[in-house]
Amino acid sequence: MLARLQRLHPSTWKRLVRLSKEAERDGAYRVSKRPQAVVLNSEGQTSGELARILKAPRSKVSEWLQRYQIHGVDGLLEGYRSGRPSELTDQQQQQLGDILDSGPVAYGLDNGIWTSPR
Repeated sequence: MLARLQRLHPSTWKRLVRLSKEAERDGAYRVSKRPQAVVLNSEGQTSGELARILKAPRSKVSEWLQRYQIHGVDGLLEGYRSGRPSELTDQQQQQLGDILDSGPVAYGLDNGIWTSPR
């Protein structure tokens, strides 16, 4: 287990605060909590206190702090999420893109906006 963070260089502190504000402004609320956790931890807050303040599981807060210690600021950013692999071939994906770009009217539908069943 890695030691709790105690100190941040002033320029790093400013960068983390800026990153948190930018993420929040862009609607990336999950990302905005991570730099907040590092900043508050450098000010003496424990993982338990951070979990309460940020309304996040303590295990996640500890994970964020550990990722920061290992990877720096990059460890706090969203990584690529692959999700479920596509069942469409490359050709089918291209065809679907062409259909969507053409619009529903080109395929005999009355509405100019694609909709789906609810």
